[in-house]
Amino acid sequence: MKKVVSLILALALIVSLNACTNASVQSATEPPNESSITIPDVCNSEESVAKNLISSCGLFPDVEYRYDDIVVAGNVIETMPSVGSTVKKGDTITIVISQGPKIVKPKSGSFRFYDVYSTDTDCMKASVRKEEGILYIDCDVVFAARRYKVPEKAFASTDEDYLFSIPIKVTNISQSDHESGNYRNKFTIEIPLDELGDSNPTHIYLNLDRTDYPFGDNAPLTTRVRAWFKFVW
Repeated sequence: MKKVVSLILALALIVSLNACTNASVQSATEPPNESSITIPDVCNSEESVAKNLISSCGLFPDVEYRYDDIVVAGNVIETMPSVGSTVKKGDTITIVISQGPKIVKPKSGSFRFYDVYSTDTDCMKASVRKEEGILYIDCDVVFAARRYKVPEKAFASTDEDYLFSIPIKVTNISQSDHESGNYRNKFTIEIPLDELGDSNPTHIYLNLDRTDYPFGDNAPLTTRVRAWFKFVW
């Protein structure tokens, strides 16, 4: 009986030694685990600061841009994976940068259309907004001419003397009767700010080609309607 117990113990010891040997060999042949890195908190940091901090951790920053109503334009909204996540050295981290609000309205401003029936607010209305690099001016104007067509193309400049101007589109054009006997004209002016060379223009001057249709057999007459806008962003 003692011999049997001794044999069993001997066999168990051999198996245990073999297991330890195999584990040691496997441990010696496996490459060491790569060190893990925690993504630092770069939220609300400027783009350049965030990229430098991510790079200093041994990670590769990749940048995306998104409109955001809260985070200041140029600052970080979030990272993907999120801040605090554990990644490996050399991984790519996406940094999402704010472009500011998608729709921006000026804090204040004033405007003037020339050749209007009356300068009161009923005959000269406008609202302004910026959206994705386009300045939109929604107009509601009663011009002095009784009949004419609002053009689909016009010109805009930041210079009163039009030393430099760009072509612009006029959309959403409609006409309706006004109590003066003239026509109320609603239309939207679209100004591409990148072509204008100013993302926050403080002054806009407009030339609108217009064709008047006098009564009787008189031929149509093309004239210029000028307008200006001043903004505080």
